[in-house]
Amino acid sequence: MRPLFALAALAALTVACGGGSTPTGPGADAAPNVVLSNGFMNARIDGARWDAARLQAAVSTAGLPSPILSIGGESDPRATGVGILVTVPHAVGTHTIGATPALVMFQLAQNGSEALWGAFIGFGGSGTATLTTATATRAAGTFSFNATELSGSRGVPTQRRVTSGTFDVTF
Repeated sequence: MRPLFALAALAALTVACGGGSTPTGPGADAAPNVVLSNGFMNARIDGARWDAARLQAAVSTAGLPSPILSIGGESDPRATGVGILVTVPHAVGTHTIGATPALVMFQLAQNGSEALWGAFIGFGGSGTATLTTATATRAAGTFSFNATELSGSRGVPTQRRVTSGTFDVTF
């Protein structure tokens, strides 16, 4: 399974299962609407430059007290690509793992090796994303995270560092 699609499926599942409160407002029980997006996403992974060749974005309110934004990027999907997923509250500001009760998580996948790394509350790792723009049709900001190999994957190395991440997507 390609990293981006694996990450998007994991994000949708996490968002769908993450609720516990009663949805309110129009569309509050709507499923995530994952769409191919225009824009860019890039970062440095363990010091090496990474650029997304393909982007997807979703805003979900299903069973959540506030909307959650998931942005996934994948390098060359025809080769052994790398995918990054950033999931944070859909609100301008800085979002840090464990600093708020809102869902904040980061994932990295390496296609062809079945390797997955993650950073989220209850698992480990650390990370921060800052949204400078969060509208119904656009999201922009920065991110960085330290991720740990997810159980059962074949990740080498077992720790990954993603720095200098930026994105600006329309959906």
